Amino acid sequence: AAGNKASGGAGATPVNTQVLPSKEQSQFKTVIKLYEAKQYKRGLKTADGILKKYPNHGETLAMKGLILNSVDRKEEAYEFVRNGLKHNLRSNVCWHVFGLLHRSDKNYRESIKCYQQALRLDDSNQQILRDLAMMQVQTREYQGFQDSRNELLTKKPGARANWAGFALAAHLNGNSGLSLRVLDAFVETVEGDKKREREKARQQREAQEKERGGRKYKSAKERQKEKLKQKFEQKKREEEDGEGGEGDAKRMEEEEKAAAEKAAKERERRLMEDLDFDLSEILMFRNLVLEEMGKHDEALEHLEKIEPTVVDRHALIEKKGLFLLTAGGPGEGGGGGGGPGL
Repeated sequence: AAGNKASGGAGATPVNTQVLPSKEQSQFKTVIKLYEAKQYKRGLKTADGILKKYPNHGETLAMKGLILNSVDRKEEAYEFVRNGLKHNLRSNVCWHVFGLLHRSDKNYRESIKCYQQALRLDDSNQQILRDLAMMQVQTREYQGFQDSRNELLTKKPGARANWAGFALAAHLNGNSGLSLRVLDAFVETVEGDKKREREKARQQREAQEKERGGRKYKSAKERQKEKLKQKFEQKKREEEDGEGGEGDAKRMEEEEKAAAEKAAKERERRLMEDLDFDLSEILMFRNLVLEEMGKHDEALEHLEKIEPTVVDRHALIEKKGLFLLTAGGPGEGGGGGGGPGL
């Protein structure tokens, strides 16, 4: 009965066996999550549950193969993934899994072919595109690497990593001028992000001050009257209840508010640190591009310009010393005696 259900009978369209009902589709998503969490035993059990009802479901077969590969059952893994592809050649998931399998065995060229086929079936899948780019740089296919990183940047320009990835790809592909232009655009983006975050934080602080401002900007007489009123009300409550319950609740509320404000300031500080570090690393990479283009004087000038922004002081000083030595800077041994002696 289960086999008939899976095959759909003699007159059924084969592709229908590849579309799971909502319950099994949810289970299939669980298989993927369990694989990503490295819970392979549970992943296999869940996949077997789906395959018991739908033994020809290509994507589940492929995922089971991928999990088997992770527990060193390689022969079975290839068998299941190939069987999955046989039942669903039009699945980008099956091709992606086949690519992952080849990658684990360092068959990078075959892996690239599988990823490219997966992208033909789903050209909007950024995970497959990232995996393809990684294999292309691994095999030194720099033009393909540049094209893939360009596509990732085009699809998701808000991700800072995509800007850095495309700049690196262009540089490796010999397009250092393009790399510099991309890095300059990226620096503007990060600096803009920093300004927006600072403005946002300033507005939040002003709003909090305004909220507390009723007490802050009242006259001394008004504040004294409020304090006396609060004391009278608290004493009255204590007499009625035998305890200062409401006062305790108010203090707890104020403490929670103070803790929330402290947490907000800490989040702001960490965010600004992250932005500072990203900007610092990008500027240092831009300096590296100038250096590898042979523009040492320009690189030294650029290094001095970005010095206040760079977080990695050790790398900055080391690079600056290297440039000064190459250019024959002050001191002995500068550039083979080409610079001024002391």
